Amino acid sequence: MNYLDEVKTHVLLHGRAQGIDAAECRRVLGTIRTLEDDEHGWASRWTAEASKYRERGRALDAIARDNLARFPFAATEMQENASARAVFEFGKWARSSGVAENLAVEYNGSRTTAWFGSVDTDGPAPLVVVLGGIVSPKEQWGRLLPHFRKLGIAAVVIDLPGVGAHRSALYGPDSEGYVSAVVDAAATRMRLSGVYGLAMSFGGTVMLRAAAADPRIRGVVAVGSPTQYTFVDPWVQKAMPAITRRTLESVTGAQDLPSLLPELALDRQHLGRLMIPVHYIRSLRDEIVPTADANVLIAHLARAAVVDFDDVHGSPHHADAVRMRSLSALLEMIRPGSLSARTLSAVLMAGERVSLVSPVDLGRRVPA
Repeated sequence: MNYLDEVKTHVLLHGRAQGIDAAECRRVLGTIRTLEDDEHGWASRWTAEASKYRERGRALDAIARDNLARFPFAATEMQENASARAVFEFGKWARSSGVAENLAVEYNGSRTTAWFGSVDTDGPAPLVVVLGGIVSPKEQWGRLLPHFRKLGIAAVVIDLPGVGAHRSALYGPDSEGYVSAVVDAAATRMRLSGVYGLAMSFGGTVMLRAAAADPRIRGVVAVGSPTQYTFVDPWVQKAMPAITRRTLESVTGAQDLPSLLPELALDRQHLGRLMIPVHYIRSLRDEIVPTADANVLIAHLARAAVVDFDDVHGSPHHADAVRMRSLSALLEMIRPGSLSARTLSAVLMAGERVSLVSPVDLGRRVPA
């Protein structure tokens, strides 16, 4: 598979995560001949799609397609423009809808911003920190903010250092400090009853490292996140897709990626300090993160739960089920025993029992 075809394959997950159906993705991808900035180039075709939705006043749909225009990272002028436009347009939508506001974050001597959605309460409230991976900017996950608000849960969506608009820092061994800096900033806006992480792919690694150091983080849901083998096993790294390797080189700035990767892993010290509940969603045919990475959590953490989907990285063919699993786990962490948590849990348990005859695959919980 050449690099362009690999990018086309991996973008489907991120299109679906933003409400773009597979048929539209394939239609647009069929018109793309190159990753360069020309008439049939990647950014050109996705930017054209974004413009159509923007003209119809469908802001979030336009932002989603601009996000795909800069996928997997902004390497050309048109991709840089699409990335900046997505950030600007999301800010306009967030302010006009009252869903979110800019949250200024000081981190490692630099300043960046996150999108913060508060809740109406005078007392302390839970905060969910949403963190994407190395290819998904915070604007991709910003559409989650209204859903958390309806549940009475404050939320903040953030970029992994080196991703999207967060260019003042790079993804590295100290990136977990950014999560704590975000919590510090949120704590100036509201009283926190507890902090919970929802993180995807490499963002999950950073979130787990942050949780090992920051006692304010009381639970983490991680989707397809590397823990050890992705970072330390040369055979796993040799099989790593080119899109992952190139994106890691971009967001880390590494000249020698194999030397840096071991520093990004969860080590014994991190694992030994993780006493919180960790809910991990694993894809059994993951082409980036081996199944053994979830086994590390099962072996070392007393409160780890793993759910398997027969799918590739991120389980794009089970997007709705992954969302249900993630929300159920978060609600059980935040409001254990509540009606909403019990209801979702009951639905998922019933789905597991009838999985052989059900048209919807809700995944399989791995026995503890």
